[in-house]
Amino acid sequence: MDKKLIKAFFAVSTLSLCLTSCNKDDSAEPENSNGGTSQEVVVNNNGGTTNLNGGTTNNNGNVDGLEPTIAADVSNTVKEISSLTSGAHTVTVSGTLDTKAMLEIGNAIRENSSANITLDLSGASVDNIDDFSYCSNLVAVVLPTSAVRIDDEAFAYCRNLVSVTNTDNVLWVGNSTFAGCEKLKTIEFKNIEVLSGAVFSGCTSLTSVKIPKVKVIGSGAFGNCTSLTSIDFGNVTEIGQGAFSQCTSLTSIDLSKVTEIGQSAFYQCTNLTATIPASVKHIGYIAFNGCKDLILESKTGWYSHEYAANEPEEGGTLVDELTADILLGKSGYNNNYYYKK
Repeated sequence: MDKKLIKAFFAVSTLSLCLTSCNKDDSAEPENSNGGTSQEVVVNNNGGTTNLNGGTTNNNGNVDGLEPTIAADVSNTVKEISSLTSGAHTVTVSGTLDTKAMLEIGNAIRENSSANITLDLSGASVDNIDDFSYCSNLVAVVLPTSAVRIDDEAFAYCRNLVSVTNTDNVLWVGNSTFAGCEKLKTIEFKNIEVLSGAVFSGCTSLTSVKIPKVKVIGSGAFGNCTSLTSIDFGNVTEIGQGAFSQCTSLTSIDLSKVTEIGQSAFYQCTNLTATIPASVKHIGYIAFNGCKDLILESKTGWYSHEYAANEPEEGGTLVDELTADILLGKSGYNNNYYYKK
């Protein structure tokens, strides 16, 4: 073939390829990292989802093939709370809630100073409950069955909160969660094993608590719960510092499985009569100061050490039976702590 014809043939072919590439449809869907096409999803006004690239939305408001991770729109709930006037009202919340949604609801309750509000979250989906502290007009809460955790200070200083129900699935309650809830009367957590510090501190109307699986009670957990008369905690092995300090209405307590009693644990529980079982190995100083009466199951093997040294096995004075009965049972431990080697 003539060289001129060959050059002309390649020139035409190159021009054709260029035109094909340059005229490619700009509207084609971009490829994602897996070789498929990306789908953009936005929240609609009802908390559902809309597929901008032509995807389909199913009957639950979620795009087929995508995980439903969008939180519910709570703007209508916020407006409802803001419009409530004086009297008792129940606010029912449904849908998936995130931290932002709970904060918005909490802020609306805090800003409404007129209504007495029961917050029903039983139809909502949320793992962690948070952001309702200082809601002074919140009187009752119904938790969702999905809730497994109540975060630190979640309901702290809700001074008119009387009841919290539907708690069966809760596995963790944080520090100071209900601190200062002065009207909270009774509560039950069937499945938690560790009760955090100061969780009910200052709940002066709290009369009874059921925590059957709890093994550890944190520092100050029931401090100044002056109305507390009964507590069900048959599996507790460790009681933290000041856990029941100034629980002046507490008359008896089951210490049968307890091995550690922290400093000031029952300080000024002036009506308490307690039996200290042989299982107890450590009693913090002034742990029972001001209590009505104490009974020692075992009066032998006790050592006394001034103040709360970090290593009770080092040093200390062996206490004879008579002294143990006087010091441990009557004088409230002075400034010593006691332990068994």
